Formats: sequence, structure tokens, C-alpha cells
Amino acid sequence: MPVDRFISVINPAATYDLTDLATVKDELAIATNDTTKDAFLSRAISQASAAIGNYCNRVFQVETIQEVVYPTMDAFPYQVTGNIAPLRLMRWPFVTNIVTIATSGNTTAGATVIPVSSTTGVVVGQPIAATGIPVGTYVVGWAVNTSITISSGTTAAIASGSTLTLGMTIAVSSLGTLSTLTNGTDYLPDANTGLVTRLDSQTAYPTSWPATQIVAIYQAGYATIPLDIVDATLRVVTGRFVGRGRDPLLKSQEQPGIGHQTYWIGTAPGVRGAFTEEVADLLDNYRIPVTG
Repeated sequence: MPVDRFISVINPAATYDLTDLATVKDELAIATNDTTKDAFLSRAISQASAAIGNYCNRVFQVETIQEVVYPTMDAFPYQVTGNIAPLRLMRWPFVTNIVTIATSGNTTAGATVIPVSSTTGVVVGQPIAATGIPVGTYVVGWAVNTSITISSGTTAAIASGSTLTLGMTIAVSSLGTLSTLTNGTDYLPDANTGLVTRLDSQTAYPTSWPATQIVAIYQAGYATIPLDIVDATLRVVTGRFVGRGRDPLLKSQEQPGIGHQTYWIGTAPGVRGAFTEEVADLLDNYRIPVTG
């Protein structure tokens, strides 16, 4: 079923580099105290990371995403609204550190700090759901086993002992009002595929999503960048380094400045677009197809 989507990043990654300067210098056998090439290498890391992200059509780092989904309704929605099953979100893998904790003291309406007795599993950027907390709220800070600071003020008092769910929140609209669902009871997310299955409230069996507004707040990306993606990034950066200043289209040269020179026309053999075949092969496992 066709859907319209509106995606925004509500807590971006600190960096989009796919490796770091220390790893690149180790790969090139450059001493850590040699900083003469750091500016070039740092620039090459960012440029190679951007090229790989564009080639794969994805962001590898963990970000907190808000995705608003509007399934296309039938011609007469008041008669037949249609459905979708299951719901596919645009970013994956999901971060699976979904935790449930309880408040340790009353929180008044409008407060952004919630007292808790435990902060095990809490990380900055996690969506947070509970009665009285607006849809789209996420964790902006926390103090060990003391409190959690959230991005939005609560809309109602949260009593001591109330349950807070962190990690993913999904809300569906009914008559214009968003209602937050419970992970594991109302839906099941598949971390590796981006699919979210709706569960029937009576039978707990999979069912379809209604053709109504769905708001999903979730974290997606790799907490640790996969080793083969790091490998591909290192190959691109080291290739840039060893070929620095050289014309990449120069095929052969005899008696520089006196003899003749030949150049490649078009893509050089063994290169697929911006990458060599071995780099492209490493990346293809992570590439998301683009469809019209």
C-alpha cells in the first residue's frame, strides 16, 4: 500500500566519519606524533565517509529518528480505510537497548526531570514513552540512578512507580489523537530489517496496521561501525594518500617532460564509479536500493 513519509532527525550523530584518524595513521604506518599529514587525512576520512554513505544510501551512525507515516486511504475513508502489514520504517538496524524503568518520585506537569531509582540501559537520544509524556520526547541527559532529563515537558503528573519505556515509541492516531503503543504488547520490531509488526490487542497475534497517521520515534544505526565498512573506508583513504598529487587519469609516461604521455578516457579498469571493485564489493552488502 502506498504511503507518504516525513522523516526528521531529532538527535543527530556526533560525527559521520566511518573511521578515525588514529586508525588511518596506524594503517599507513605514520607515527602518532607526526601531525604533518593530519589535516589531509582528516579531510579524506570525512570525504570518503560521505561518499560511502551516499553510495549505500544510508547513515551508519546511530541517530534518533522521527518518522511520520500516512498510509494512502481508500477513496471513501469513512467506509473502508484499508491497512498495511507490516510497517516498514526507513532506517535500520534498530538499536535494541529497549529498557523499562520505574519512577521513584512524583513528577509534576511541565517538569522535564523525572526521578528514577535506576538508570541501567539509559543512553542520550533514546525515545521515552509514558502516560503524560508527549509523543516525540527523548532523553537528553541523566544522572546515575537519580534522574532522567527529557526533551519535552510532561503533560500530566507522573506518579511514583509509573513505568517508563525507553528505546522506541510508536503512536497511532485515532480521531485526531495520538495514542502511544506498548512495545512487545502492541507491536514487535525486527531490529535487522526495519519491519514493525502490529499485534492484536485481544489475541496477541500479528495483524495489520490501520490506514491512519503513525508516528514512530526510534534509534537506528550501528553502535559500532561494521569492520568491513571500516576496511572499505581505509582502502579509499589510503588510496587517496598514496596517490596524492598524481593525475588519476595518467596511464603511462615516458621521459617526463620530453616523451609522450597517455591517459585513460572514462573510468579506469577495475573502478566502479568512485570506488575500486574490491571496495564496491565490500559496500554492496549494505547498499539500500533506490526505487522511484
